[in-house]
Amino acid sequence: RLPSGATELIEIDGLADRYLTLTFRRNLAASELTFTVELSGDLTGWNSNTAIPVSTTDHGDGTATEVWRAPLPLNSDSSQFVRLRVTN
Repeated sequence: RLPSGATELIEIDGLADRYLTLTFRRNLAASELTFTVELSGDLTGWNSNTAIPVSTTDHGDGTATEVWRAPLPLNSDSSQFVRLRVTN
């Protein structure tokens, strides 16, 4: 499956808000690959140090689904973009 971006209602410290998320499935045996979630406000500069892991689900078949989120909730004053960079 391809990575998918979405907005999800997530509760943090008792407050629920909408966050940009990225969900992807990866092969756990592919240890030579590095998966990096990157965020941008303008599609020009990408930051790989701000995405926050939400969950990892091991499917028991050698794959896992990971969900990551942006550090700040969505608001009408800014743009947020997310991408997955896979390198070896």
